[in-house]
Amino acid sequence: MWRIYLGNTVGDNSTSGVRLAILSDSSADADKRKFFYPPDVALIYDSSFSSTPEYDLVTLVSGDRSNPTEDDVHNRAYAIRDYTVSGALASTFTPYSHSDLYDATLNLIQEGSDAEIATATTDLQASKGWYFDLKELDGSWIGEKGLSRPLILSGRLFFTTFLPDASGTGVDLCATPIEGSGRLFAVDLLTAAAVYPNWDGVGDNANYTRADRTYDTSLPGIPSEPVPVFQPKGVTIIIGGGGGGTSFDPDVGMPTFINYWHQSQ
Repeated sequence: MWRIYLGNTVGDNSTSGVRLAILSDSSADADKRKFFYPPDVALIYDSSFSSTPEYDLVTLVSGDRSNPTEDDVHNRAYAIRDYTVSGALASTFTPYSHSDLYDATLNLIQEGSDAEIATATTDLQASKGWYFDLKELDGSWIGEKGLSRPLILSGRLFFTTFLPDASGTGVDLCATPIEGSGRLFAVDLLTAAAVYPNWDGVGDNANYTRADRTYDTSLPGIPSEPVPVFQPKGVTIIIGGGGGGTSFDPDVGMPTFINYWHQSQ
């Protein structure tokens, strides 16, 4: 991941590019992560889960769009902190690696024991952001990957993933297509914890589990990015895919403000 500084004035020649993070490794098939879509970024002030409160949070999901049916790569969802809110990164900046990020895969900050929650919170505060694996609850990898841009909305991160049909992995992409299916994720932007109870259809509406990160209805084909539609009655998220679109109510109450324009003569 590269961070490019373009300067903020005409004629500013201080343009520079520095790597913010290294999230892929070509030495092993499982680590050959690729990113085909831009991140979504939010300016954060967070004194609860970060030792440095103000930062830009860069969110993205790995996945190879040029080979959607592959199932060797272990893809992940990321939220990476850029503490240099303005200006350029120093040329001596050491790029983050996975060891600098908090592994939120097991959702211990929400589901763990009191001791595990305390340790997870401390580890997250000391980290440079978080990630979690796109793998099944039983620990298996089935080729799940992100093939669209994520969406930050009201303190939540929404993104879609694609799951290739098991019978279609490794086949000729020019042959008869095998559709596969998609999922919609929604997690807390700061911690990767679940934000909607009972999404998996198991349990109750009071207890959040790791499975509640994922919407329980399969989306057909390769789903599009989540698209927010703002209406007087509220916000709706639309996701395109095979056979049409799917709508989802994120239960987000966006504040509205009256603005006035005045121009002096």
